[in-house]
Amino acid sequence: MKRLLLLSLLCLLSSLLLADIMSTTAGGNWANSSTWIGGVVPNSSNNVIIQGNVWIDITGECLNLTIQPGARISNPSNYVGQVTVYGNCMNYGQLVDSGIPGGELRMVILGNLTNTNLINCEYVYYAGENAHTFSNVGTFSPTHFLNMSVGMVSFLTNLNLTGTHIYLPHLTLSGFQLSLNGGFMEHTNIVGGGGAILNLTGGAYLNWVTATEIILQGTVLIGNAVSIGHLYNYATVWNRNDMNHELLISGTLRNFGTIGDNPGGFTLNLELQGDIFNYGSIAPAYLTLGYDGTHDIWQNSGATGISAPLLASYSDYRMLSNLNFTGCLQDWNGHSLIMNSGFVLNLNGGALTDAVLDGVPGSTLNLSNSAWLGGVLADELSFSGEVLIGDGVEIDRLINNGTLRGKGDFPHTLTVQQRLENHGNILNASTGNWFYINLWGDLFNYSQITNYQFNLYGAQDHNVLRSASSNITCSGGFRLNSNIGWAQWMYNGILPNEDFTDFRTVNPNVSGVWTPYYYGLLGKNIIFGSAEGSCPVPQNVTLNRNGTGIRLQWIQVPGAFYYTVFSASDPAGPYLPEPVKVFDPNISDGIVWRDLPPAEALRFFRVSAGN
Repeated sequence: MKRLLLLSLLCLLSSLLLADIMSTTAGGNWANSSTWIGGVVPNSSNNVIIQGNVWIDITGECLNLTIQPGARISNPSNYVGQVTVYGNCMNYGQLVDSGIPGGELRMVILGNLTNTNLINCEYVYYAGENAHTFSNVGTFSPTHFLNMSVGMVSFLTNLNLTGTHIYLPHLTLSGFQLSLNGGFMEHTNIVGGGGAILNLTGGAYLNWVTATEIILQGTVLIGNAVSIGHLYNYATVWNRNDMNHELLISGTLRNFGTIGDNPGGFTLNLELQGDIFNYGSIAPAYLTLGYDGTHDIWQNSGATGISAPLLASYSDYRMLSNLNFTGCLQDWNGHSLIMNSGFVLNLNGGALTDAVLDGVPGSTLNLSNSAWLGGVLADELSFSGEVLIGDGVEIDRLINNGTLRGKGDFPHTLTVQQRLENHGNILNASTGNWFYINLWGDLFNYSQITNYQFNLYGAQDHNVLRSASSNITCSGGFRLNSNIGWAQWMYNGILPNEDFTDFRTVNPNVSGVWTPYYYGLLGKNIIFGSAEGSCPVPQNVTLNRNGTGIRLQWIQVPGAFYYTVFSASDPAGPYLPEPVKVFDPNISDGIVWRDLPPAEALRFFRVSAGN
């Protein structure tokens, strides 16, 4: 019987310890038993319901805390009071500072917090290792909103703060908006996405903040070590004007706003490691592009473009649109800009250096305002505007529709590996410094070439074709370089003199064929002629006996000044060109011929004409 009575007493005591404790409607100091119905001061095991005005004159503790509508918790006078809630806090009333200097109210919550009315105290702390939730439909304006442990804090509603210091190392904001007017956020790692928004105004700034995916709105000031995975920017993003700062975007940037230097002072360094889609303005002091792999870059036609005094790229980029750069000294560190849809790259001032341009027909560089190229390799390009060439520029196939000249600091050389088609002007630098062109392929000139020197190199035949209105005048000479070394030079099959040289300076405006020759060894043919139309195929190609040999003969083509003979051992081919061009020594008889040795009688022939 005694044991049964003892067990009943223990159960009753346990029930009392876990029972809800309610304040009186009159309230009072937390430490006074008269403040509580039943006269028991709550401890960490009790659920507490506040019905009146309760003053925190000690470190109050409870399990779960509910403040009813019309009720309030505050600190008395200038006292620093704290309430520690080991469970959840539901506020339908007020949690506020007394407003007396030196006093403050602190709330420590190990569970979840819901506010529907007013929380305006000094500190709201989350603590403990368990996850927390936060929801607010009232006014939540603590001076400090902190998480002092490792538990994740998940927002369940939007939140508007004014002048608050936010320190939430583990924050889930997915699908909600956090607005901060004044104050700052630091040491916060945001799990975003789902439309998560940071809206900063009134000088609010970020320090040591990361976000997986976020939308920025307002005016966002960047402090120390801010890193974002995927950014949708609708804000004005500036550095905080206390010193230079850096913003890292490790994933995709979709910029609809402005990213640049604070007009109040200092600079922003912007690092974009992933894809870039720009609808607005990107104008930091220093811009770093890329990390690993190949990324996409796109720009809306109405965007103001990218304007960073210094730009460095550390990966390849694909152009998905035309691009505009203003005043950017670009160093691509040997990486590629892929222009494989034929887009236009506009450079207004600045430079493009150490880049590989992967182009197709229609891929265009449009330069203005003294923009220049240096260390650029390209396969297919068109030039427009005024293109200034520095050192180390090599292009496979180039169409020049602009003004092409050397950069004015020193003499410079442009190398074209396969074909140069000129519809614009090729000139020396405006300072008078010489500009050289080295060409390994064909030249088609429809306009004016007046640079210092033009050199033809390589082992293959060259065509130098001109329109009637074009002109080539190089004060340093139009030079043909021999592909067989020291040689004599034949002109239209005839040696004009006995001189041996490894190059020959010629008049490029006179039609004809030049060929280096060394004791029976023939080199390439350099053919000067018209770029306006082509010659018809020679007719009546026949083989006739000519003494002990044979003669290949055909009807003269009007306007042709040389012919190429192709031969094959089979009528189906392949037909290979003979190395020696055929010239007509007698244009009055209407026929052209070439004598062949008897062994050629069993071969098959075709002939083409050139002008």
